[in-house]
Amino acid sequence: IRGSITDITERKRAERIAAGERAVFERIAANAPLQAALESIVELVESVCVNQQCVISVLAADGESFEYMVAPRLSERMRAVLDGSTIDIRNGSCAASVYLARQVLVADLANDPFWQSRREAAFDCGVRSTASMPIKGGSGKVLGALGVYRPEVGLPARSELQLIADAAQLAGIAIERRAADAALRSSEAK
Repeated sequence: IRGSITDITERKRAERIAAGERAVFERIAANAPLQAALESIVELVESVCVNQQCVISVLAADGESFEYMVAPRLSERMRAVLDGSTIDIRNGSCAASVYLARQVLVADLANDPFWQSRREAAFDCGVRSTASMPIKGGSGKVLGALGVYRPEVGLPARSELQLIADAAQLAGIAIERRAADAALRSSEAK
């Protein structure tokens, strides 16, 4: 008798990611509302990054604040603190990533300057570390930010960072597609 043990964790993870990406593209292709497409991206990230909360914040037209955010699992208190945040380097990781137009990793919120004005609320909601990525369009214009909030101190694994980058790219596609549709409708109406 011969036995064999095979770890299929990575294969299952890859299958979850592929299924999540298919769901996102199906919603985009079906002209589902932007909110639904972004929710499917959040679901994708949260299904792979267990015990973490994903937030997608869409930049307002003026570029000075976030217009709205998609975060189904985020607590109401944290949502109230982050909703409508102005783009500033001290208003959390997502606002900082848009301000700097680059990835922002915060291993410990206790000492990080990016969370200077939002630190206490984050601690009260159980957030100890974050990873944020700007959402960029095809031209490189920043359209918003995708953040992952973690309950423990530390940095995400390389595979999680790649997932966050891929999810931010998907969000950029969804946001640009909706903006192009709105521009086309406006042009047709004129």
